[in-house]
Amino acid sequence: MNLMRLCAFVAGIAISLAAYSQDLPYTTGFEPAEGYILGVYGPGPIDATANWNVEDGTAAIRHTVVYEDLQALEIGPLSAVDAPRSGGAAQTIWVQGAYRGMPQDEDPDISGLGPRSALLYFNTTQGVMVYDGLADPADWVEVGASVNSESWYLITIRLDFASRTWDLYLGDSLIAEGIGFMDPTLSTYNGFRYRASQNGSDYFDSFYVGLETPANIPVPTLVWVDFDYSGAEKGTESYPYNTLAEGVDGVQAGGTVRIKAGDTAETLQVTKEVRLESEGGQARIGIQP
Repeated sequence: MNLMRLCAFVAGIAISLAAYSQDLPYTTGFEPAEGYILGVYGPGPIDATANWNVEDGTAAIRHTVVYEDLQALEIGPLSAVDAPRSGGAAQTIWVQGAYRGMPQDEDPDISGLGPRSALLYFNTTQGVMVYDGLADPADWVEVGASVNSESWYLITIRLDFASRTWDLYLGDSLIAEGIGFMDPTLSTYNGFRYRASQNGSDYFDSFYVGLETPANIPVPTLVWVDFDYSGAEKGTESYPYNTLAEGVDGVQAGGTVRIKAGDTAETLQVTKEVRLESEGGQARIGIQP
């Protein structure tokens, strides 16, 4: 299976669970200046500081297939690599990487996988598939993005450890949000794990994990605010902010803050051009209870 799992990615991508002391942010392009040397690696560290390790099978640093710059990481068939790193007490973690690999025909078998947060893989006919722990029952879900084995895909995941949900971006587009963690008891980021399928080698490049939004993810031109909302906040209609200040901070200059009907005692000075709209009735600001 080509598994990415992040205590996050599967079939491709996932996250490991043991506690580690490395700090965030962390970024790599598997370049020579970062200590990555061309060659094939068996189980054990790929680089001198063990930022990346081969867990099963083989991996290699190559210069023949790259997303950008000089080198990329190749994960051999049925092989797995792990990038352990601790997110500490951070409630929101961003994970990003460029991926090129072989889609597979069937859902990966995740029995015995162990606790994970975000899981995804590429399916031959259904495209990007995510494991949604909030589905009834929890299962693999199609998100409507087709893929092939010849292209690179920039995948970004926003992990929300407060709500135990995650959002998925392909390139700069949000393609799924509010996906449930595989294991809803997880409370911190501890690493990234990638397993390739039996169909051939996968390639991975331009990895980032940190607290700041990646540069390619656009600042929204529309955000939502609901003063009565108490769930996970992302500024979307389904997961609105619950204060006007968050809405104004989170929208692009010249954008719109759409406020669901209700009252707030907030008062604030707005220092950029923003349009305020009410939705579903009157929204009143600066109203004391």
